[in-house]
Amino acid sequence: MKYFLNVSACLLIVTALAKLYGLTSGERVLQQLDPVFGVKNSVVMLFVSVAELWVVYLVLSATQSVTKLVALAWISSNFLAYRFGLYMVGFKGWCSCLGTLTKQLPVSPETAEAIMLTIAVFVFIGSCYYLLPYVKSRTMSQES
Repeated sequence: MKYFLNVSACLLIVTALAKLYGLTSGERVLQQLDPVFGVKNSVVMLFVSVAELWVVYLVLSATQSVTKLVALAWISSNFLAYRFGLYMVGFKGWCSCLGTLTKQLPVSPETAEAIMLTIAVFVFIGSCYYLLPYVKSRTMSQES
């Protein structure tokens, strides 16, 4: 579990820093409205990067594993819910998960999108997998 927690924290640090870096770019897309929340993309990116860094802080500093896992499950489920929201509103672009950094990477937007979705699924499934024993033990103790 320690490996999973450390990898997840590293991934969240990278994505948070990418968003914060993107906020400094002055790109026009930052002033456009987010298709799910209806506020400027820059506001969403700032809020999400702060949330990611908060989860990283919990993962690296919390003493109880369950706290770390719940934080990871919370943020990853929000990422997946956001993607579902994009689908529901019929959005036909790319998620701004990496801010404007994707323009500077040697990968297509499709590839970057697939990588970010894979990361969200990895963190969600991993955190749920490691949370399962906590849920089972709590259920067993309540039945006694």
